Amino acid sequence: MSKLQEIKHHINSLSGFEDAPNDALYYLSKEHINWLIEQAEKADALDHEKLQLKTEMRSLLKNSRRVFQLFMKHELSWACEEGFLDLSDDDIEKIVFFAEDDINFHLEFIDFVKDYLEWNGDDIGLDG
Repeated sequence: MSKLQEIKHHINSLSGFEDAPNDALYYLSKEHINWLIEQAEKADALDHEKLQLKTEMRSLLKNSRRVFQLFMKHELSWACEEGFLDLSDDDIEKIVFFAEDDINFHLEFIDFVKDYLEWNGDDIGLDG
């Protein structure tokens, strides 16, 4: 029987437990108390680890978004300099921030990459 099952069994065997008020006092063995403390410490450690992972994920997400933004700004600015597009800096910002969350933009970009690789894959040295 696991420690948790032991504690549940012990608690269930307490007379009047179900009907007792929330401030009722009961005795537990030192072993069970230590086990409960260990479980609480493990839960705290898991909560801390979860918070750290969330922070790392936010950082990675921000970094990948920043890389995307820089890439898009560079490409759009270059297109403007070469005369392919006529956009203001404000227009470029709007396009970049809209495109980064637009699934259609990303799907079209993937299609472009597929076509590009089909046209240039041999020159790049890719098989298939």
